[in-house]
Amino acid sequence: MNKGNTVLEGELEKINAYSRRPLTADEVYVFSVTLCDNDIDRDHERFSDEALDKLAELFVGKTGICDHEMKSGNQKARVFSCHTEYTGEKTQDGREYKRLCARAYMIKSKSNEELIGEIDAGIKKEVSVGCNIGDRRCSVCGESRAVGCIHKPGRSYKTAEGYVLCHTVLDNPADAYEWSFVAVPAQRKAGVTKSYKEKETMTSAEILKALSSGEEVSLTDKDTDSLRKYLAEQNGLCELGRAYLAEKRAAILKSGIFGDISDTTAKSMVDRLNAAELDELYREAMKKSAPVCPQLKKASDTAENGGFMIR
Repeated sequence: MNKGNTVLEGELEKINAYSRRPLTADEVYVFSVTLCDNDIDRDHERFSDEALDKLAELFVGKTGICDHEMKSGNQKARVFSCHTEYTGEKTQDGREYKRLCARAYMIKSKSNEELIGEIDAGIKKEVSVGCNIGDRRCSVCGESRAVGCIHKPGRSYKTAEGYVLCHTVLDNPADAYEWSFVAVPAQRKAGVTKSYKEKETMTSAEILKALSSGEEVSLTDKDTDSLRKYLAEQNGLCELGRAYLAEKRAAILKSGIFGDISDTTAKSMVDRLNAAELDELYREAMKKSAPVCPQLKKASDTAENGGFMIR
């Protein structure tokens, strides 16, 4: 179910953990935002997958501001829940794309009306994060940037795996300060997302249906693992189905139901049939190639054994 900016079940309790008085769903504006990811950004840096997992813990409760101006009057929103997820996409250097997703809230006040309108209109969208990173290392040799190495971020270097783009891997975050609306974020995909999918109530089949229809679906690592298992099971069933239909087609062709029609033409005709049509033709073919008749047949009164005889 696409909830958009609706407060989902259980979210109001998380929001009220930060308020001095209980807030109602009508008083708050909630939205989803991708804070950062593991792709190489405009500064030739990227977060490690492990760093994103740690930041998912650190960013809960952190404030959202504008242009990284750290003053109380600039506080606009607050994150009340955070998680990481794989989307099935690839990073520019071929790794599994992973992002840090958050749910944030604002008060529906007179002073926030303009910002809420700009978020809904897609004008205020891009975001950037402020955090303390404990480890910055070279993606080519693994050396700490504090120690220094010969590799320059943004340049390509030949390795055993071929040419790779040098960048800095950000790991072991120590703290998260804030996240901010900015005009041009370092990370290209960081920003407010259009919708939020209530994953807790979605089956793997429903996720696939939503994805095939072009909807935006946020997947946690657990969702991704379940989806992979579901697809493997479905693929196994498809293989069984294909084997079953192949046996039916082979049996029909051997039955001789097509008479003098060439084998090539008969095969072409059978290959075009769907499962229901194959079942019907298979039954007819079996009737002609192996007609059903009883083993016991009434003998004539003059038969030597009388009564019934086995044919």
